[in-house]
Amino acid sequence: MMQNVRRMLVVLLGCLITLAVVPLNAQHESVNHVTHGPILGRLGSHHIGVWARTRRSGQFVVRYGVSPNALVKESKPVSTSLTHDNTGWALIEGLKADTKYYYRLVVLDEKANNGRVEKTGRTGSFRTLPDAAELVDPELNPSGLFNFKFEYACGNNQNPFHSLGPELPTFQTMLRELKDEIHFAILNGDWLYETQRLYQPQQWLNQVRETPDKLPEVLQVAPTMVGVWQNYKHFLDQGPNLSRWHRQIPSFFTYDDHEILNDVWGAGSP
Repeated sequence: MMQNVRRMLVVLLGCLITLAVVPLNAQHESVNHVTHGPILGRLGSHHIGVWARTRRSGQFVVRYGVSPNALVKESKPVSTSLTHDNTGWALIEGLKADTKYYYRLVVLDEKANNGRVEKTGRTGSFRTLPDAAELVDPELNPSGLFNFKFEYACGNNQNPFHSLGPELPTFQTMLRELKDEIHFAILNGDWLYETQRLYQPQQWLNQVRETPDKLPEVLQVAPTMVGVWQNYKHFLDQGPNLSRWHRQIPSFFTYDDHEILNDVWGAGSP
C-alpha cells in the first residue's frame, strides 16, 4: 500500500514540475534574442558601428558609456529583417575622440519584461580614434597629426585538417595581448572558407521558422545566398575566440576570393 502511495506521489510531483516548467520554456522561446554578434566596425573619431543578428525580425539598441557600470546612453533602435537574415547595424554617433567605451546589446521585444531584454550577455568595449581637428596646434602640430595602432592579418581557416581548427588560438592571444593597445584591426580577406554553401532556402526557412510565402525576394532571385549567410553564422558559432575578438576590436574587412567563391584566381576567368 505504502509503495503504491509513493508511486502516486512521484507521478504527481512529475506532473507538477512539468506544468511549472513548460510555460516558462514556452515564454523564453517566444522572446526574441541575439544569436550572433556583436561585431564592431565603421570606427571613427566620434562614431562606431555595432552589428548583430536576432533570432527573428525585430529591433535592438546599444547601451554604452565610459564605465561598464554606467551605460547611461543608448543608440537609436535598429530593425532586423528577413531580407538581411535578421541582421542589422547600429551606428553610434556623438562619441568623444580617443576614448574607451563599454557597451551592451539590448533586444526590444513586446513579449519581454518591460518590452526589453537587458541581460543578453552580449557586451564589449572599444576605443574611438583621435580627432585631427582637436589636436591642431598652430605652432607644434598645424596638421593635427596623431599616432594610432592597428593589427593586420589574414585568414580564419577553421578546417582541422588544414589548420589548427576552429579553436583559432591566435585570436585568443591577440585579444589578451593587444586589446587595450590597438584602435582597430584590418582583416585582409578570407574571413571564411567554404563549408555551408549547399545550405538550402527551405533549411533557412526552418531556421527562421517562416513559411515559403515569406521567402525574401533576394532569395527568390539568388537562392544560394542562404549558403553564404550560413557560412558566416557557422564560423561565429564554431570559433568562440573569433567571436570574442570581434566583440572587442573594431575591424575593417577586405572582400577577397573566399568571400565570393572558393579560390578565385585573378586570371580573367571564373
